[in-house]
Amino acid sequence: MKRLLLAAIAALLLQACTDMRTFPDVAAREPIAAQGTPRPLILSKVRVALEPGTPMARKMTGAQCGNVQALNWTGEHPDALNPDLAHSFNTQFQAAGYKVIGGGDDLFDNGSAASAEFQVGAIVDWLTTDYCYPWAGVAVYGDIKGFAYARIQWQVYDVLAQKIVYKGTSEGRYNITHTEERSWHDYLDHALDQTVRNLLADPRLSQALGSEPQLGSQAAAPTSPIATTDTAGTAVDASDAAPIQISAAQAAAGIETPRAATVMIYTATSLGSGVIVSPDGYILTNYHVVRDASRVRVKLADNSQQIAQVLRRDSRRDVALLKLGGSNYPAAALRLPPDVQVGDEVFAIGSPLEEQNALTVTRGIISAFRNDHGYPIIQSDVSIQHGNSGGPLVDRNGKVVALCVAGEMNAVNTSVGLNFFIPIDDAVNRLHIQIQ
Repeated sequence: MKRLLLAAIAALLLQACTDMRTFPDVAAREPIAAQGTPRPLILSKVRVALEPGTPMARKMTGAQCGNVQALNWTGEHPDALNPDLAHSFNTQFQAAGYKVIGGGDDLFDNGSAASAEFQVGAIVDWLTTDYCYPWAGVAVYGDIKGFAYARIQWQVYDVLAQKIVYKGTSEGRYNITHTEERSWHDYLDHALDQTVRNLLADPRLSQALGSEPQLGSQAAAPTSPIATTDTAGTAVDASDAAPIQISAAQAAAGIETPRAATVMIYTATSLGSGVIVSPDGYILTNYHVVRDASRVRVKLADNSQQIAQVLRRDSRRDVALLKLGGSNYPAAALRLPPDVQVGDEVFAIGSPLEEQNALTVTRGIISAFRNDHGYPIIQSDVSIQHGNSGGPLVDRNGKVVALCVAGEMNAVNTSVGLNFFIPIDDAVNRLHIQIQ
């Protein structure tokens, strides 16, 4: 009888928590599983749109829940919620079968962000919880009543197609009834999980994430296995690859041909350069331009754009081999071996700093031959900047003698004439390429 009386009193007290704010009930929806081979994605941006002073949590105590302690959003730490939302996002998307980049326990960026083909952005416009301990006055925290609520606006950007392919809003609510005392933060985490699950239940999102990139009016072909890739169609380490035979480009005097063969390469995190070395669409560039990406967007000298598959990479030598679909591309001839001398005139071609500087040509001389951790390096005073990486260094006859890899910069981030290039024969050999 005593237990029944206490239970009845507790029920009345819980119903008396009239200071709870009103937010909508949210139905829990079932996430739609990823279809086929999902394209990699990453949660890249989170913005909190709460006004300073908005209660993030309100803890209430007393028989009437009249004692209120509020934790307000100050805006002083705008990234404070990022780890919580990232954890919910990564966990729920992985459970639905999506390939999430950066969803592990790595503390440092290992370059995997470059492989993301979708970037997801989130605007948190509501995230709050109200909870009440009616028996707190007698140090009893076993009974609790309240809720946590979240509302997030989402955008999905297709990196390869360069456009937003999805916009939507999802909500999540976690109701708190008769549980052990826990931090208000735990209840917000539950609400975030539900918000992400409800996002995954949107068929428009499933359709967007299952689509292939559209470049203009043409859809890119899906990634498929090639003889130089593993069974999943992803690039293999060049040290494990069998030799691949590539048709040689026809030699042409001057720099117009290698300039027409120079391309811009885009990933989710970088802009770099590369050079087409075969009419069949094979491209040489740096590993640090493509990193772990399986596919990248390539802009040709005629401003047309295509998707290229990354076939091989060698992170130690910082070289990579890409392949465009089709054939009859403008291609630069290679000088194998380079056989250049100190004082020889050379030209660097690439996209220094920004896309608008594409196909910039600078002139210099071979300054020296160096060794970098056991690898041969050509030094030149030819001017290069960020964005030149992977672009060709050519002789006065237009033949590629090296690939741009690095340069020393001064305090205002401009070249000081100490720039370094990978000899083209070393790049070809490290990638196990045979030129025919």
